[in-house]
Amino acid sequence: MKKLAIVVLLLMGGLEGAHAQRKTAATQAPKEEAITTKDPKAEAILDKVSEKYTSLKSFKTDFTQTLETVDGEKMGTMSGEVLVKGTKFNFKLGDMKVICNGSTLWQLMDAGNKKEVVISDFQPEDGELTPNKIITLYKKGYKYKYMGEIKDGQDILQIIDMEPEDRMSDVRTVRLIVNKADNTFRRGIVTSRGTNDRQIFEITRFIPNAPAPDAEFAFDKAKYPNVKVSDLRVR
Repeated sequence: MKKLAIVVLLLMGGLEGAHAQRKTAATQAPKEEAITTKDPKAEAILDKVSEKYTSLKSFKTDFTQTLETVDGEKMGTMSGEVLVKGTKFNFKLGDMKVICNGSTLWQLMDAGNKKEVVISDFQPEDGELTPNKIITLYKKGYKYKYMGEIKDGQDILQIIDMEPEDRMSDVRTVRLIVNKADNTFRRGIVTSRGTNDRQIFEITRFIPNAPAPDAEFAFDKAKYPNVKVSDLRVR
């Protein structure tokens, strides 16, 4: 789940037809400057974002994820999507799919000859991130700082840098880009500890209160007749 947490960290919304990326503060990782406090201005912005998403019955986000080295070399781009309703979620990225109905977790890999689904009880560790917890990420375990505003076309974007208080975290820094007009995330950059490689997320579509039938939050074995099933649930 920790790898999933990094992936879904910034997939909470945005605007359709996001502008092409430019080498601005909105697309660069934070500079090496420690964040020492919880900045009240940044907190006020994040509170508004949290209030927006908690007011939705469900939402769906389409996105791209670009992996980039510390030197700026692009290692690849994948497209994905996530559908969230309460504690339930359906997350897709490349050949990977993760489905949760709130109590059971299905992790499906459907790549070439490797077709396997691992079933487990959904018991996220204290402090571990899941799609439904991301909106309150900043409230515990992170320091953050407001870095200013930039203009992107007709939009005003607010920049917030975050650092985990846990120095052993896989995440070194997070840069969140928030659309000031509607309090939705537009873009984000997650920098890994150690390598300083980056995951750059760009939101391509955001659907508030998207259709979210319960069937979307359960694994349908009939759709994958040849998949290997490994059931790790505690009976």
